[in-house]
Amino acid sequence: MIRAARAGRSLLVAATSVHGVTIAAADRHFKDTLNAFDIVAPDGQPVRWGLNLLHGAHLADRVYGPTLMLRVCEAAADAGLGVYFYGVRKACSSA
Repeated sequence: MIRAARAGRSLLVAATSVHGVTIAAADRHFKDTLNAFDIVAPDGQPVRWGLNLLHGAHLADRVYGPTLMLRVCEAAADAGLGVYFYGVRKACSSA
């Protein structure tokens, strides 16, 4: 991700859980969309186990989405790269 950012190249990344894999198996459009990503990381032990068992991936650990984001932000800061977040702001109440 940092190499892509340094090169000014966009990169589409998803940390996908077993739910996403299940939806991709049932919905061809979702599967095609997910397969078009540059990186699909296994966010969840069942995904890692399946990749190891069915594809011999030898993954030592899952890729937890929040940890991935933190590490990318740290690496971007070390490299002097900016980070842009796109999304919605959730209103919180202190009830």
